[in-house]
Parts: sequence; C-alpha cells; structure tokens
Amino acid sequence: MAEFNKNILEWVNCDNKIKTNNEVVKELRLKKDSLETNIIGYIKENNLEGNIFNISSLDTQLKMNKTSVKESISYKFLENTFMEYFYETESDNDCIKSKALLEFIKKSRECSDKFSLKRN
Repeated sequence: MAEFNKNILEWVNCDNKIKTNNEVVKELRLKKDSLETNIIGYIKENNLEGNIFNISSLDTQLKMNKTSVKESISYKFLENTFMEYFYETESDNDCIKSKALLEFIKKSRECSDKFSLKRN
C-alpha cells in the first residue's frame, strides 16, 4: 500500500509539472504564431515568397512554406456531401439511402476502451 500511495503522489507531481510546462509552451506558441503572422505578412507584401533566409548566428535557414489543408471528414460533412450527391436525382428514396449510409458508417466504427487517471 505504501508503494501505491508513493506512486499516486509521484503521478500528481508529474501532472502538476506537465500543467506548468504546458502553460509555458502555450505562451511560447502564441508568441511564435504572432511573430509568424507578422513575418509571413512582410514576406507576402515584399514578394519574397521564394527566398531562403539564412540566419548564420543560429546556423539555420528559414523559408515560407505553403501547405494545403483539407476539411476534416466529420459526420456533418459526410451527411451534407451525401445529401448533395443524392439530391441530384431528387428522389426521396435517395435521401433515405443517404441517411442509412451515414448510420451504417457510424455503427461500423470500431470502439475500444482506454483507461486513464483523471484529476477532479
């Protein structure tokens, strides 16, 4: 039982440290995001998109990168897409098929249990 109590105390201490460090990291991310917005704005305004910026004092390079991000596939997205797809035929039966397909997808998802500790 002493080992169990020791583990609980150590777990809570670790959790406290994680919370503290997460707050610090959150502040750093916010600052970094703000700086990034300013830097990207400057790069765009001055047509420097293709440039590579050498930062010799930090032995690194920096360039602007473009990434395309697609909308996540949520149930709402699927429902709207199915409705739009099946709507072209304007059949009530197709709308029913759309809803049935969405329900089938929802029911077909695998489910597993995960156990963890949570503080109140």
